Amino acid sequence: MKLTSRSSWLRHGSSVLLVLLSVQVASAEPAACAENVASFQPKSGVVGSAETAKSVAMIYLKPIYGTKPIERQRPFKATLREGVWTVTGSLPRGLDGGVAHISICRRNGKVLRIFHDK
Repeated sequence: MKLTSRSSWLRHGSSVLLVLLSVQVASAEPAACAENVASFQPKSGVVGSAETAKSVAMIYLKPIYGTKPIERQRPFKATLREGVWTVTGSLPRGLDGGVAHISICRRNGKVLRIFHDK
């Protein structure tokens, strides 16, 4: 396809651009997660499973919120979306309060966000 005239570019070039943007959005992950680790890079990423994500979460959450409060929030749930693991605590039925949340890049293990809701 030759894009020499302005109308030809607008007709065909914008379609190509739209396809490229769609591909980028479909594979989007936060910029902080895009870089590989400096040495060996596992195919599934440094944090390649839900169990690993939960283990990494405990390393960060216990010093921040305390071991006992975090242990009371078990079981933790880990979900993967767009290259980011979100690990969230749980509360027993009938108990009011909030739980800890942490977001971790699957590819390189960077922590993106930590918070505790109320």
